[in-house]
Amino acid sequence: KPDKILPCPRCNSMDTKFCYYNNYNVNQPRHFCKNCQRYWTAGGTMRNVPVGAGRRKSKNSSLHYRHLL
Repeated sequence: KPDKILPCPRCNSMDTKFCYYNNYNVNQPRHFCKNCQRYWTAGGTMRNVPVGAGRRKSKNSSLHYRHLL
């Protein structure tokens, strides 16, 4: 686990945390920015991923039930 906190390359916020090593490669530490709610890899290319793209939407059972009727 990296010792120093890196600023987010997108919003320059220091409110970031280390998540894991991408592909178990210690040269690609994966971080999460709490300010802009996005993941980024140190040394990787910046991709335009929308906010919250990694999260799954919770299923609303009542809407699903009405669709079946």
